[in-house]
Amino acid sequence: MKTSLFCLAGILTVIPLVRAGTDAADEASARRVLREELVTAQSWGKVHAADVLATYGEAAAVWPVFLRELKLHPDENQYRVGIHRVLARTAPTSAERAAEVAWIVRVFLDPTSRDRPHAIEALCKLGGPHDVAVISAARRWRAHATDADEVFISWLLWQSGDVSARDFVVSALHSSEAPARLRAAYVLRMIGTKNPAALAALVRAADLEPAGGDPTTRAMLVGAAYQLQASPAQLVGWREILEKMVAEGPPLATYDALQALMPSYGSANLARLRPLLAAPAGDVRIAAAWAILDITTRASAGPTTSR
Repeated sequence: MKTSLFCLAGILTVIPLVRAGTDAADEASARRVLREELVTAQSWGKVHAADVLATYGEAAAVWPVFLRELKLHPDENQYRVGIHRVLARTAPTSAERAAEVAWIVRVFLDPTSRDRPHAIEALCKLGGPHDVAVISAARRWRAHATDADEVFISWLLWQSGDVSARDFVVSALHSSEAPARLRAAYVLRMIGTKNPAALAALVRAADLEPAGGDPTTRAMLVGAAYQLQASPAQLVGWREILEKMVAEGPPLATYDALQALMPSYGSANLARLRPLLAAPAGDVRIAAAWAILDITTRASAGPTTSR
């Protein structure tokens, strides 16, 4: 029998991870939903579906869809950056990827562009390496950036070898700007930080984020703390918060909460995810499909370490 190691409050427990006969059907249902969203969703919902499909081996299906999107929305602020990022990620050749990255760089290097924050986020998600002109422009922007924008600037500089840039990301967890707190938690989760000071700050920020505040910000902060196991003693409480968001939260909070929870899910969780494939909100359907693919992929691969 396949097993999964689950860490709860610092205790490693072996949980049976049964490759049920329905797993293949669940995977097929999840892919069907994502392919439908790729065609029917608008704007960022289409980007979210594309990202998941690309992660699970369907980049070739995404590429032509987003070439059409580029023809339809060549000048649509913000979304056009998402289109070019998806095209860079799914490009069939290195030359085509380089052309898409170069377009995003041109937007970023224009200090008057309203799409500059989205461009730097896209460059960070694509992972670099970043050239000298981009790094220099990021440093110049940092001098007058908002906290929220400086989080992404620091992420890019961190990727470029400036370890001290992490300090601002950590400090932004306690910014008075909710978008800065959300972005800081997102960056730490994406990087998968194990730095004790960063994790301690994340614990404090997750605990301080008000239950009655912005639910998406709270989902990101609590979700990052849970996924990074920032405090093993608080995992049970954080999971309860995230599960409640999945059950009752608005779509974007549910989307973020499911991303945090999915590494700890196993085949036993498929039954509660299946109804979400038919949820009214596209982001909830996409997140549920993502979680199902994560579960079925890990189950077919054998023993995995889940959080």
